[in-house]
Amino acid sequence: WGPPANVGSPVNRPSVDYPHYISADGLLLCITSDRPDGCGHADIWMATRATVDGAWSEPVNLGPPVNSPAWEGSSSFSSNGCTLYFTSDRSGGHGEHDIWSVTRATVSDRWGTPVNLGPPVNSSLVEILYWISADDLTLLFGSNRPGGYGGADLWLSTRATVADPWGQPVNLGPTVNSPYNEALACISADGSTFYFSSDRPGGCGGWDLWQVQLNPVID
Repeated sequence: WGPPANVGSPVNRPSVDYPHYISADGLLLCITSDRPDGCGHADIWMATRATVDGAWSEPVNLGPPVNSPAWEGSSSFSSNGCTLYFTSDRSGGHGEHDIWSVTRATVSDRWGTPVNLGPPVNSSLVEILYWISADDLTLLFGSNRPGGYGGADLWLSTRATVADPWGQPVNLGPTVNSPYNEALACISADGSTFYFSSDRPGGCGGWDLWQVQLNPVID
C-alpha cells in the first residue's frame, strides 16, 4: 500500500468526517459528518466526481427522510443505487443503534420512508452496518449483542432473494473476532479478502486495519 493521501476540501471540513461507502466505479462517496449545517447530531452526506482522477464535489446532505435530528451514518447502497442501508439511533428502533433501509424507484427519484430491518438483524443493543454485497443478499455489521467474543464483534446475515427476510445473524468467529473490538469491515470485490478494524494487541496503534484471506469466498 502507498502512503495515505488526505482527500482534502470540500469533502473534509473542521468537523468530524468519515467515509463508509464508495461506489464500485469510484465516483460516489458517502460520509458521516457532524458539520453544523445538517439535520441532526450526525448525518449522511454524498459527494460525487466525474472521473476517478477528478475532484470531489461539495458533499450534499441526503436530507429527510434519510437524515433526522438523531444520528445517521454507516451507509451502503445496493448495486442499482435504489436501496440505501444505514445506521441510526432514531426513535422507532429495537435498540441503541439499529440498521434501517430506504428505497427509491430510480436513482433520480426521491427516497421513500426508512424501514427498520427489525429482528433478527437488530437487537436491543447496538447494530452498525458496514457492508452490503453487490447482489443485496449478504449484510455485514457490527454488534455488541450476546454470543460474541469481545466488546463488539462482526456478524453476517444472508437471505435467499431480495424479497425474503434476513436470516439469523452468524458471528464470524474467533479468527476475525477477538476478546477486543472489531468494526468497520468490508469484503473485496473479488470476494477473496476481508478487511476490518480492531483494537486488538499486535497492531501499530489504538485501532488498526487488518485483513484475512477468505476460503472459500462468500458468494
